[in-house]
Amino acid sequence: MGEHDPDLGRPLTGAERAARHRMAMQAKGYRRKQFWLPDAGDPAWRAEASRQSALAAASETEDDKAFYASLIDWDELPLD
Repeated sequence: MGEHDPDLGRPLTGAERAARHRMAMQAKGYRRKQFWLPDAGDPAWRAEASRQSALAAASETEDDKAFYASLIDWDELPLD
């Protein structure tokens, strides 16, 4: 089942668990954001994503790859 709160003597509701999670994330320095994303299940979106991906893959040169690699400082990437 869900997380149990001994002070309440019952399991937490979904809303209570969500509130605890939000407070814990805030305490870690995170801020909640809500935003809209494209529906990746939409056939029109998938077709357009495929089309753009194919165009990008077909036009990528070795110079492009070298440039992208130069943008990343692998020694500075966090490991966790």
